Amino acid sequence: MRCNERQGTVITSETQSDLSSGAASKSAPGDTRRRGIKQALFAVSLANLCFLNSWYLVLYQSADGYFNKLPLNSPTLLALAANLCWFSVLTWCCVRLLDQFSNRWLHLAAHLLFFGVLLLPLEFLRIYAFKIPDFRLVGFLFKPLNAAIVLLLGGLLVWQHRRAARGAAVLVGILSPFAAVTCAKIIFLLVSPASPAQGGPQRSSPALAPVPSGQPRVIWLLFDEMDFRLPFEKPLPNLQLPEFDRLRNAAFFATNAFPPGDCTIVSIPALTTGKRFETVVFTNDTDLAVTPAGEGQAGRWSQAPSVFSEAHALGVNSGLVGWYHPYDRIFSGSLNFCEWYPMQLGQYLKATTFGAALSRQIGCLACTPFSRHIYAEMCRLSIANSLALVANTNYGLLFFHLPPPHKPGVYNPTTGKYTIIPVPKPRAYANNLVLADRTLGQMRHKLEEAKLWDRTWIIISSDHSWRESVVVDGQRDLRVPFLLKSAGANSPVMYPAQFNTVLTHGLIMGIIRGEITNQQSAVDWIDKNRAAELPVTGEPGLE
Repeated sequence: MRCNERQGTVITSETQSDLSSGAASKSAPGDTRRRGIKQALFAVSLANLCFLNSWYLVLYQSADGYFNKLPLNSPTLLALAANLCWFSVLTWCCVRLLDQFSNRWLHLAAHLLFFGVLLLPLEFLRIYAFKIPDFRLVGFLFKPLNAAIVLLLGGLLVWQHRRAARGAAVLVGILSPFAAVTCAKIIFLLVSPASPAQGGPQRSSPALAPVPSGQPRVIWLLFDEMDFRLPFEKPLPNLQLPEFDRLRNAAFFATNAFPPGDCTIVSIPALTTGKRFETVVFTNDTDLAVTPAGEGQAGRWSQAPSVFSEAHALGVNSGLVGWYHPYDRIFSGSLNFCEWYPMQLGQYLKATTFGAALSRQIGCLACTPFSRHIYAEMCRLSIANSLALVANTNYGLLFFHLPPPHKPGVYNPTTGKYTIIPVPKPRAYANNLVLADRTLGQMRHKLEEAKLWDRTWIIISSDHSWRESVVVDGQRDLRVPFLLKSAGANSPVMYPAQFNTVLTHGLIMGIIRGEITNQQSAVDWIDKNRAAELPVTGEPGLE
């Protein structure tokens, strides 16, 4: 009788929680049909909520074509549809099976699992809606009072698990129309003749040109968001960067170098073209519209003369390993080798095969750990590709735009391995600085092993300083590192005059053309060509 009363209450309230309300009972065919429909809607809606991160990034964020490395394709869309289907069927089967048993411990376990699954869409809201950093959430939970409150609420949830599950199921059911929207968009993109694109334009790199005897070698190394003040002037606690210290004590070291912009999307175009830009905006899927300071007329970044196109015109082979910008599209025809990695997580949920896309989207259920894993993998691959190229004498110009020390913190200096465990922001940044330092050490070792260290010019800087440095001491410093090691003999030179690193383009071309031949001539050239303008302010929200 109690079982019938309980089930009657659930049916009367018309909630999806009758999915988990107790033992099955006999009911009229109409009630059974309605109950089955509600269970199906619940299952589909829950699947849609759990894969919220995947379908949002694939169906909506991928519309920003500039950052696309792989176009939105059929295998990716079919994998997304398959993931929604199997999760819906699994949920529906579990709900139907649960209806056949009245064991309270089984229902408790099922409800706790349900609550755990609901953390997946809540994690999405934390990241994209409320923008709460994971380390801050962890710090909040580790405070004794907060931990006690969370445990108390958890105990209350266990005690009233039936009512809580009933209410949560009602909410999931209410959100079921969003699942219909998701499915409709997937179908539309699959059948639409205009999309999805089945593949991007194929670009072939020019063949390597013969390397003349005595041609200078230049390695230009940018560590993304590397600060000047906190590593070198006022180091973070317990931060040791032996490779940077070793280099700066035997090379040109600037103490007042400013980048041309305060974000990657502004600085990199300026650095590669040698022009400061007032505005940088997206024009289409392949390019940026850039307006040089003081000129007022916008042009396209890809059409502006760059350090790579000018080197190519001189018969110098160029190689590039970078991230964020679609370098192969921007510098098509100028680079003999190019490998780049997109920053957007949604790019890594797409694949050319159904199986790869399926597994990546399943991995994205663990939103934050998956994004940290992807970033760590990006760091590992970009560094590995750079190390494989650094001692290749076919290239007269190598440009490495590497992710560290940019957030998130994914390196553990103690173990020397990558990690997905969050730590407080200052420590995370310091750990990534150590990764940058060790990368520099690995490059030096490769060059010394190949007897190329003394024959290679090395320029090290950053596209912008650490924009979140205020978390350390409330201060923000726009300066970036700038180190220059010339080929041949070097001596320590501390350079205090202020200059903008936009001059790097001209400096490199002077080296390649043989106009700058040693450290002193490089210092003289910087003295003559430096400009003291402050950096262009980055656009809000841009990296």
